Amino acid sequence: MAFTSPAFAQCADGADTFLACRIEGSERRLEVCLASQNLTYRFGPPGAPELTLSAPVTAIDYTPWPGIGRTIYEELTFRSGDYRYVVFGGIEREHDATTGEIIPTRFGGVSVLLGADETPLAAFHCAEGTVDFPWSEAIGDAKRLMGLTFDRQVQRWVPATE
Repeated sequence: MAFTSPAFAQCADGADTFLACRIEGSERRLEVCLASQNLTYRFGPPGAPELTLSAPVTAIDYTPWPGIGRTIYEELTFRSGDYRYVVFGGIEREHDATTGEIIPTRFGGVSVLLGADETPLAAFHCAEGTVDFPWSEAIGDAKRLMGLTFDRQVQRWVPATE
């Protein structure tokens, strides 16, 4: 299943985009890219992010789309000290009653949480029309290449031999 994306991609050549967008009500950008088994999170003004985090794909919590429903939705979590940056992206798929065609609407953003109790500190949403969420299996494929499988019962990645 392929959906075209707006021309907003910020990830470097050869990197897979998980999510890229402009934050609602600001000029800040959010982007998450996968390259060489590493995920990178950038947040802030174009060309001068306020925060950049990078981690191996195995260190990132990633919840893939379960494959059902009209909304494709995924999220991943970056950790930095006591902070959690939960990035989400999705595509709401509606059918046009007249033509029967699928009308995709993309959305995304990031929630910032603090501490073991995950106290919400901030939530930033992508501005409508700026969301590049191409939805692919790239992160799941990278985790599987590293010997992991997603266990839907416990909602986490586990060694494939379990």
